[in-house]
Amino acid sequence: MTELEQKIKDYADAYYRGEEIISDAEYDALLKQLRKENPNSEFLKGEILGDDLKGVSKKYKLPIAMNSLAKCNTEEEMLDWWEKHPHSNIVAELKIDGNSQCLCYKDGKFVRSLSRGNGVYGEDSTLNVSKVQGVPKVLPHSDFTGEIRGEVNMARSTFNTYFKDSGKKNPRNMAAGIMGRLDGSDCDKLQFIAYDVFDSED
Repeated sequence: MTELEQKIKDYADAYYRGEEIISDAEYDALLKQLRKENPNSEFLKGEILGDDLKGVSKKYKLPIAMNSLAKCNTEEEMLDWWEKHPHSNIVAELKIDGNSQCLCYKDGKFVRSLSRGNGVYGEDSTLNVSKVQGVPKVLPHSDFTGEIRGEVNMARSTFNTYFKDSGKKNPRNMAAGIMGRLDGSDCDKLQFIAYDVFDSED
């Protein structure tokens, strides 16, 4: 691992723990530098940029791909991406910035939740996620077996009401910090927004 890769990993680890050290712009600049110096780096494949597995005893192979999002910061980068991924239709949405989770269901019942971890192996986060708003324990009128991917996040209004003086910079950092708690405290102040569904046939 190069010195630049180690620096990026350290910043990413802190970010996923809710302890943001540098700004998004500064972090993006480091990634841009890495693309120039080492375009084949494993850190650019979206699988090991952030790792929230430290000190965790239960790790599982993720049943679905949970890579991080790629960013385009300039029109040139966007056009370059578009040339490589042409589409006739586009679906766009606001990015939900929080704590990525994979909810696992069997026969319509919630059985487990896994964090994004390093994109390959995730942490068992079932205890905390089961307390989050918007996570159904049973899917009504459904025998769905598969995974639902989404984001555990905190509304800005919740942050301002309960955590404005917490020392955290923003709702995203507060949500990540709460999801890292072992006792599940304050998880009921978070909400889950789903955006991907994978059934047993993918």
